[in-house]
Amino acid sequence: MTENQIHIKKKYLNKIIFAIGLAMLFFLQETEKYNALIVALSVLLLLMSIIFKQPIRFRLPAYFAAAFLVYTVFVVEGLLYHHVKPTIDIKFQFFIFFLFLIFINRPQFNYIRFFVWVNFLTLLIYLLLYFHVIPSFWSDNIVGYRGKLMGPALIGFIFIAFDYLYQNKPVDKTLIAAFSFSLIYVLLAANFMNLLIILGLMFLILVDLKKVFSPKIIGLTGVLFLLFVAFVNSSYVPILVQKKLQYVSKPWEYPSFKIRIEDLKKAIKTEKYTPREFITGKGFGAGTTIYRENKKVQAFSRWFHFQEIDNGFYYVFHRGGLILLLGFIVLNTLFLLVMPNLKSRLAFFLIVTVTNLLSIHYFNYYFYVFLYFYILNSPYSKKMVFKYRKKLNFQNEAS
Repeated sequence: MTENQIHIKKKYLNKIIFAIGLAMLFFLQETEKYNALIVALSVLLLLMSIIFKQPIRFRLPAYFAAAFLVYTVFVVEGLLYHHVKPTIDIKFQFFIFFLFLIFINRPQFNYIRFFVWVNFLTLLIYLLLYFHVIPSFWSDNIVGYRGKLMGPALIGFIFIAFDYLYQNKPVDKTLIAAFSFSLIYVLLAANFMNLLIILGLMFLILVDLKKVFSPKIIGLTGVLFLLFVAFVNSSYVPILVQKKLQYVSKPWEYPSFKIRIEDLKKAIKTEKYTPREFITGKGFGAGTTIYRENKKVQAFSRWFHFQEIDNGFYYVFHRGGLILLLGFIVLNTLFLLVMPNLKSRLAFFLIVTVTNLLSIHYFNYYFYVFLYFYILNSPYSKKMVFKYRKKLNFQNEAS
């Protein structure tokens, strides 16, 4: 075996080990018992991304350092408040920063192909959970409320679909298979939020105002719709899913959405923000305690303590006040400006808005940070950033 063949073999082995480690990180999201393993895997993957490059180089962009500095300020603020068990909240942000470091130090890895495999493995895991072949590592019970399966994160397809929209790729077998897989596991998990997102993303991929009435698109949409209807009306779908589907066309009437609105009102009222706290928040590590009344059975009425209520925008506001919330909105708006087409902008807006209106997954599922890496690492975005910088420098010189 020649030296070149040995080098290629080592490179391939490194890629396989990296992919396995990254997949483990993905499936460990939202698990409560494996924090040490997440840290160990993150360190290993970062070292692999740095050491196995020639020449060895560690990338730490200025924007990353600036973001971490801002974050540190709000962490210190949170520590001064002496929040109850602050690490429950703070650990997720550290995971996000660590994962982003891994991404930016391994930019050439084919992450979309990786998510295609992760999407398939997610389906496989949910099927194994459904037939009680494996235990759930994400909850004490495999089956939750009314047949809801408790499994891994349901976000693999989101990154695949975003890539298709960003690159303006045509519909192909890979996309159709990935969408079908995601539809099955989202229904098994009875997750209305992710169902809305994947259906919205698929709609954006399929819709073309110039070709929307073509026989091919109508036929494909019809087949997918019939398969979807047949599946949701089968005995394989939990009762909870069938009940939730009636709200797809009118999500504002969804009971869980109404509960979230009530929780938001109670959280704001309970916290009693001072004028300063309204501007700067209460720092990372904060939690929220609200009282939920059960009008049918008063004995079930009680106080609940959450890492945060299911609202990502309030999550940001609680920790950084109006400053951090506006910063979060402005940052995402800037990312919209450097995207190549309307569909990718609508997709990004859909993902960020729906996820944050209905959950805090955007901050607990640390793989969402991939969206920002993907945009920053794309040639088009780099070109747009350079264009804006050049324009800004020209205006400064002119003044």
